Amino acid sequence: MLLAGLDAMEFHVTASTRARWIIAWMLRTVLGARPVLAERFASAEQDGPHAYAAFLAESGDDETAARLRQEAVAVVRTFLAAMS
Repeated sequence: MLLAGLDAMEFHVTASTRARWIIAWMLRTVLGARPVLAERFASAEQDGPHAYAAFLAESGDDETAARLRQEAVAVVRTFLAAMS
């Protein structure tokens, strides 16, 4: 009975350690991406908003593409401000 409890405790510690490692890795990855996001979504003319709009807008729908580029810039700015 005591050994079964130790096995469960070891699993809990191992899982907890892994979870902390994964969370730390994710935070480093997201925080490290901030400068790249800031650069690539600095304005609607950058490649980030263009790629976003090209993915979502119908071909030839320039008005929707322009709106989507502006939205992409606004959303990324809001995200970056929240992460600061």
